[in-house]
Amino acid sequence: HTARWLRLRYGVTSALCALLHDAPEALSGFGDVGRPVKGLAPIIGRTEDDIYRRAVSKRFGLPSELPAEVHEADSRILSDELAANLAPMEWHGKHTNPLGVTIRCWYPDQAKEEFLMTFDALMDCRARGAE
Repeated sequence: HTARWLRLRYGVTSALCALLHDAPEALSGFGDVGRPVKGLAPIIGRTEDDIYRRAVSKRFGLPSELPAEVHEADSRILSDELAANLAPMEWHGKHTNPLGVTIRCWYPDQAKEEFLMTFDALMDCRARGAE
């Protein structure tokens, strides 16, 4: 969802960065760790940033640092996810700037298909010279 949102507003490179920004989680050995835990264990974020910079960005010709709009969109989509998946709680009040996307819960095979279709479309755009 974030990659598609960014594509319309910032272009292909930002969208690819968003789509691949969690790729280091698969390589880090830590897996998908929530932000509160990452805040308590900075080594996780540093490791993921290093993997992104040394492997992901180089492999796909992306900026070595994630663009600010990717960080912003990743934070904002949390509001959409909370609204779609959780009953309202007091701490949700700090997440008040949603992207405004419709969150659809996909089965793993659907998520894989959506990811790959988005990746292929973005790579095709890039091959045609779109940025």
